[in-house]
Amino acid sequence: MMATATKAKAKPSPKTAKSGKRKTPGRESEETRPPLFERLKKAFDDVRRHFQGEDVGVITTVYVVSGVAATVVAEVKAAREAAGLTLAQVAARARLSVGTLSKLESGKTPNPTVDTLARYAAAAGRVLTLGTVPMKHPLV
Repeated sequence: MMATATKAKAKPSPKTAKSGKRKTPGRESEETRPPLFERLKKAFDDVRRHFQGEDVGVITTVYVVSGVAATVVAEVKAAREAAGLTLAQVAARARLSVGTLSKLESGKTPNPTVDTLARYAAAAGRVLTLGTVPMKHPLV
């Protein structure tokens, strides 16, 4: 008698069962994803609420381009020195490390976050303000 091996068909995994495509956890499909404008509006609203002290459960990181950051840092550093504040004092007020502020002031952090700059400015007695410029291709 000859034995024959039968190969069991592999069951499709739950990730590929219906469409044959792998689904990435946490990603929405094209059909259910809100339009870009709505997603941006929600993100900006979350940032506004975050800076007002509300716990939105989402951390939005916005980086500042190096030229703008250098100007802001120079202004805040001058204000810090004029007020007679040390890096350690400003670091404690801003809840940042002395090393982070040292790198910021020396230019070794070319693209700091808006949050870092805002905390640094506030600790030195300044307010970080943002401006706008015309868009090349408006969203609406």
